[in-house]
Amino acid sequence: MPQLLINAVSIAKIAHKNQFRNNGSEPYINHCLRTSQLIEDKFPIYATEEVLASAILHDSLEDCEESLMPKVYESIYKGCGETVAAYVDLLSKPRD
Repeated sequence: MPQLLINAVSIAKIAHKNQFRNNGSEPYINHCLRTSQLIEDKFPIYATEEVLASAILHDSLEDCEESLMPKVYESIYKGCGETVAAYVDLLSKPRD
């Protein structure tokens, strides 16, 4: 697995620690990994490492505690780069 994706998974695991899907038993990180896999399977022409990393991280900002948002964003920026951080920001729902 490329380092960028390893970094994305590591950040997502921290951001979604102790979070579960609506069924209450499936770890939330599974959804993030499935999203990335879906893009890779269904839209391979767009499945660059940056897009796949962004898919893994797509809920990280909106699902973390609001006070942790700057730290999570910084870890995405430092660990995955400016482009992935921008994609994740674009994919995040506003908090208001």
